Amino acid sequence: MPRPSALACALAVGCALAAAGLSAAPASAASGDLAYSCEWGVDATEGTDPGTASWDTAVADDLVVDTGTSVEIAPYSGTITLPDAFVAALRTSGRTRLAGGTLLATGIAETDEPQQLELGYGPVPIPAEGPVVLDVDGIDEAVIQADDPGTYTLLADSFYVFVEEDVNVGLRCTFDGEGDPVVDRFRAVGDPVTEEPTDTTAPTAVASPVRPALVQTDVAEGTPGGSTGGPLLAAGAAVLLGLAGRRALRRAPRRH
Repeated sequence: MPRPSALACALAVGCALAAAGLSAAPASAASGDLAYSCEWGVDATEGTDPGTASWDTAVADDLVVDTGTSVEIAPYSGTITLPDAFVAALRTSGRTRLAGGTLLATGIAETDEPQQLELGYGPVPIPAEGPVVLDVDGIDEAVIQADDPGTYTLLADSFYVFVEEDVNVGLRCTFDGEGDPVVDRFRAVGDPVTEEPTDTTAPTAVASPVRPALVQTDVAEGTPGGSTGGPLLAAGAAVLLGLAGRRALRRAPRRH
């Protein structure tokens, strides 16, 4: 396990990932308590101990949809019971509250395609004794795109917990392989979605009038339009690329 600060920083970066989506359904029953093996760090203290969590999404029980439907996961939520040793280390360190986020790594069992859900929690007080339970709630919308007929089973494989503005605290939990990690399940029925064929006929060329060449006039240095590059354009491009990358990461998994 990496040093706690490195783990917490990785979690903070990882929580930029999430899925995005659309269309409502009544909430289903929660997954029940699932057992996880958790690696944790509080300052220089580290450990590996058991923890539990349960999860729920907006997928209705026994849901059947038409193939091609975008099945909404949001609202999604969870309940995490932190490992006792982790809580004890928090008390020893003098921390009295927790607030931050959770990244739940899920996947569709039939396709092994990942889906990541971002949730938030807190502030939660750390009592003088007894367990600490985090009620986490989804932050973004999320969907599963049911492009092919068949069963879609959402599994809760692992999750990360980070603490807001505290890089020396982190928790990483992986399903321990015992029990059933299913969060929700639904079926898609009907023929697969097919795309309309693209018209490959070349358009008829049409002659356009000849225009006189444009003359580039000089622009005074420092005035708008005086440059086609530079830091401002580079910063704008970086922002656009960042947004595009975030949106790409948020697309619901598709079956092929």
